Amino acid sequence: MPVDFLTPEQEQAYARYHGEPPLADLERYFPLDDADRAFIAERRGDHNRLGLGVQLTTVRYLGTFLDDPAAVPAPVVATIAAQLGVDDLACLVRYRAGETRWDHTTAIRQRYGYREFVDQPCHWRFVRWLYARAWTGAERPTALFDQAVARLVADKVLLPGVSVLERLVARVRDRAATRLWYGLARLPDAGQRANLERHRVAALLPDRDADQVAAWLARYPSLQVVSRDRAGLYSEVWIAHERCRNGNFRVPCRRSQRTTKSVERRRHTGTTSSLPCSPITST
Repeated sequence: MPVDFLTPEQEQAYARYHGEPPLADLERYFPLDDADRAFIAERRGDHNRLGLGVQLTTVRYLGTFLDDPAAVPAPVVATIAAQLGVDDLACLVRYRAGETRWDHTTAIRQRYGYREFVDQPCHWRFVRWLYARAWTGAERPTALFDQAVARLVADKVLLPGVSVLERLVARVRDRAATRLWYGLARLPDAGQRANLERHRVAALLPDRDADQVAAWLARYPSLQVVSRDRAGLYSEVWIAHERCRNGNFRVPCRRSQRTTKSVERRRHTGTTSSLPCSPITST
């Protein structure tokens, strides 16, 4: 898959405020408890207390510290100021111009246990979680990227650069896909692989009659792979065929009301074939 799968708009929105946070997010991420207030109260000056409160809640919400700690929506600043009893919201500009904000980021990391993206063993655990997600799911790369961001924020891991995380997601998805294709490539036997490589059709049924499809499937009870067109009848017959492996079954027929017949189970091994108009071929 391509490494650069994010749009420019998605890259710009990464680890940044994009508009005002919803009210539900303000109520969830931006309240300060007694421990937070005690930690903030150790600082002198309203600008330092307000700036520290904004940085603390921002890293909780975005998963990173902003280069400009004052680049936050007005409702966020007002919410923090109201909890700290700060009336002059403009003092945040003074905080942005000072050097104390860098000391505050270090203090927050130490007090609340935030870690860098490359720190072990949290990085190894994150990559293992990401691989398991890619292996068991079928999410688009952008959806997996969003899940990865949410996971890092929840685990108190500071977000890396957007390109770093984007490349990691692409690499992990490629590894999971490679494992899947290698596993599928081992399923056919030598004869089946030869048919696939030569683009040879293994079987082609004359029509969509349910009884004929059922009779043909009964000849191959160990059939694992079927390529078919979009006819719903085939899926119903295939489901019934799967249920017949331990005995007889009745074939559902949507296109006719004829009595369906029981098909005896026979053993065939290593048979891969196809249904009408959809031959299995290599790509």
